[in-house]
Amino acid sequence: MLKVKKLILNDFGPYKGRQEVTFPDSPGVVVFFGENGRGKTSLLNAIRFVLFDRIIGRGSKSVDYKNILNWESDKEGKTQFSVELVFLFGGEEYHLTRLCNLSPSTPQKTETFLRKQGVNLSTDIAQKMISKMMPEQVSRFFLFDGELLQEYEDLLLESTQSIGIKEAIERILGVPILTNTLSHLTEASREAKKTEARSLENVSKTKHIGEALKQLQEFEAAFELDKRMCEKNLTDARGEKLAAESVMRENEKAGEVIGRKSVLSDEIKTLENDIVRLESDLSGQSKNIWLLPIKTKIQELLNNLINEQDKKMQQYANHVTMLLARKSSEEGQCALCESNLSADVRSKLSTRATSFGEAHSFTEMNSFGGRIQKLQDLSNRTDSSLIQHLLNEIKSKKNRVYERRMEISDIEKQLIGIDEKEISLSKARFERAIKEISKLEITLQKITADLEKKKAEIQELQKSLSKITEKKGSKDTLRRTYYDQLMEIFSSGLSTYRDRLKHHVEKEASLLFKEFTSDTDYDRLKINQNYGLTIVHRDDSEIPVRSAGFEHIVALSLMGSLQKNAPLQGPIFMDSPMGRLDRVHKVNVTKGLPNMSEQVALLVYEEEISQKMWRPCWVRSY
Repeated sequence: MLKVKKLILNDFGPYKGRQEVTFPDSPGVVVFFGENGRGKTSLLNAIRFVLFDRIIGRGSKSVDYKNILNWESDKEGKTQFSVELVFLFGGEEYHLTRLCNLSPSTPQKTETFLRKQGVNLSTDIAQKMISKMMPEQVSRFFLFDGELLQEYEDLLLESTQSIGIKEAIERILGVPILTNTLSHLTEASREAKKTEARSLENVSKTKHIGEALKQLQEFEAAFELDKRMCEKNLTDARGEKLAAESVMRENEKAGEVIGRKSVLSDEIKTLENDIVRLESDLSGQSKNIWLLPIKTKIQELLNNLINEQDKKMQQYANHVTMLLARKSSEEGQCALCESNLSADVRSKLSTRATSFGEAHSFTEMNSFGGRIQKLQDLSNRTDSSLIQHLLNEIKSKKNRVYERRMEISDIEKQLIGIDEKEISLSKARFERAIKEISKLEITLQKITADLEKKKAEIQELQKSLSKITEKKGSKDTLRRTYYDQLMEIFSSGLSTYRDRLKHHVEKEASLLFKEFTSDTDYDRLKINQNYGLTIVHRDDSEIPVRSAGFEHIVALSLMGSLQKNAPLQGPIFMDSPMGRLDRVHKVNVTKGLPNMSEQVALLVYEEEISQKMWRPCWVRSY
């Protein structure tokens, strides 16, 4: 078993200078507490770098090493970062160092140094030793970053989606030793069939069969190639799906915050447009703002003119009445209705006509109206209450813009280190990948069906050939028959070996699951052909749908079981492993983690799990 003793980082990511982490000698769980952005994931990547010369970011994408050098050290002119790992394997101590040189004067390169019991090993031997002690293909079961959860869910599907993770599981369990042998036998059998077909082409009795067999074998080879290409494309599509889903899952809260930022940005645009419109209205009012100081005087003059006009109008009306009365008195007939007037009425009208004074001319009366209109226009040109309202509205909206921008500033601080564009595009990427997977699965099913059909046709031809005992073909036919029999033996043995492995994995996973879960109604886990685990109720019925929390528990159970059944064992490093669990299951998992491996390291934040839970464990906070 590989056991980590010490991890040393030099200017790696957020770790400036030389930073050393020492692990306890005794078995147990080591917990690293730290808030987001404090370097927990960098510790995981440091181990990945020193072992495999690889660093991954969100969505399992490789990270450019230029972005790894500590930024403060970079400003100081340093051009190199490194990671050292001291560990035990097979009872012997190893000191592994990998450094990266980013000097602009030389090509970017990494160098690897390995000491065994204090003795330096050559680079070639070092790489072979590392590959033997910790193959990168199985590293997902030791450096666990949460992305594996979705892959475990895929294991429940009887589809090609589970191929990648299934192959990785079988690799850690040692199955490739047999599958590689079977592959070699398959290739040897294929070559033997080709040789047999060529030899039979020259025999008149079997010539047509040999030609048909050769043609079918060519079809078979073409279908095999198409199948491998389709499976590769499926693997790439599944990787794209997992990467997109990982971004969506890991940044679910960030996505909500980004959505809020978008809403605020739209609100700011609306407010700024309103401010432009209001300032335009205010500008129109401001052209006459010089009238505000004299508006009271203008109103006073206007009121006086209106009163004066009323008086003049009354005088003018009296003058008209006097003229009518005088005319009626003089003519003895009403000037309005032309009726005859008595002497008494004519006398009264004559007396009234002499009591009115002189009136202003009509032209003079019109001059009042012109002056009043001009003063009214001046008064209406500016409205102090409207100007004040516009000023208040502009101020209010500018304050709201400021508040929204401050809120966006706070959001941007929360989003430091997060690729907003990637999050926004992740959903579209996920949907595209789903469609591509569906399309490729249909294509693969057709190719597989066509391939099986050709294989059946080949088998029928070979049966016909086996009945023919031509000397020229018997030797090649016999060789091909032996290979077929060997393939059948190894295939049967591989199937038996897989069944036994699955039984042991299922048994150990069930024991861990019962430690982790608090639900007594759940009896065990049941494994399928893809190593997917289904929860079984105590009444022996399967639980078809489970929560994200239970999906997490099942994943941890499988991970621990693989450790117990694998020829290769090592430490488990898990980044934020408790995010989906409730408090009760966090406690249960905490107690059960030491049973997963002799050395477990957790990288968590305080809200994820309380430090009080880890009193029995060796804890270091960062």
